[in-house]
Amino acid sequence: NGAGLPGSAETQQASQSGWIHIAQLVNSAQLTTWRNQYSLGAGELSTILLAKEIQADVALIDERGARLLAQSEGVPVLGTVGLLELGYRSGEVTDLRLAYQTMLAEGAHINQQILNQSLASFNLPPV
Repeated sequence: NGAGLPGSAETQQASQSGWIHIAQLVNSAQLTTWRNQYSLGAGELSTILLAKEIQADVALIDERGARLLAQSEGVPVLGTVGLLELGYRSGEVTDLRLAYQTMLAEGAHINQQILNQSLASFNLPPV
C-alpha cells in the first residue's frame, strides 16, 4: 500500500532479498481485544503482538503510547532516531544530520528537539 512513498523501493528490495519477512499474527483475537482496550492503531498493536509471538529482539516503533505498551509487555523497542544512530555508529549512515533533514523535508512527524538532542550526542550541529 505504500508504493511510491519514501522508503518503499528500499523496503521492496529488502523483502526480495529475504531481509524482511512478512508474517501473520497467530492470535488475531488479541488484536481485536487490544483495539477495544487501547487508543492505538492496528499497525502499532499488530507490531507489538507479532514481536511477542516471534520473540523479536526489538520492535521498531516511534509512537510514544505504542512504545510504552510494548515495553510493558516485555517487548524491547527502538525508534527511527535510535535506528539511525545505530547506523551512524556502524558507518551505514554517513551523514546523520542530512538524514534528519531529509526526514523533516519529507514530512516526517518527529520532534525536532529529539533530533537535535541526538545530533548533540555526536557533537553535530542542530537541524
